Amino acid sequence: METARSLVLGLLDFVFPPSCLACDGRPVAAGGIFCAACAMTVDEVPPVVMMPETWPLRRLHAPLAYGGALAEAVIRCKHAGMPAFARGLARFAARRARLPQVDLVLPVPLHRARLARRGY
Repeated sequence: METARSLVLGLLDFVFPPSCLACDGRPVAAGGIFCAACAMTVDEVPPVVMMPETWPLRRLHAPLAYGGALAEAVIRCKHAGMPAFARGLARFAARRARLPQVDLVLPVPLHRARLARRGY
């Protein structure tokens, strides 16, 4: 069943190439989410924030720097009603994340009002 699904999806991608999640104008390479121009704006070096000594956490890490095409795609996903972008963005971040060994992973919760307004 999975093979048939992959075949159909591959055929659809060939006939209707997916467009860039950031600019929506140029096609992307197979398995990608950004066109070549937008991909160059993604900073893959994880930013590290050193916390004050009085805090119980010393360092905070993010998988990717928020900016460029990544920020544009996240904004489109969140505010332009395109939640289908989320899966592609999550896979993109997971493949490129270079985090050190971590003790804890914390999600950033969404306020109830924003959840109600956005719907997801």
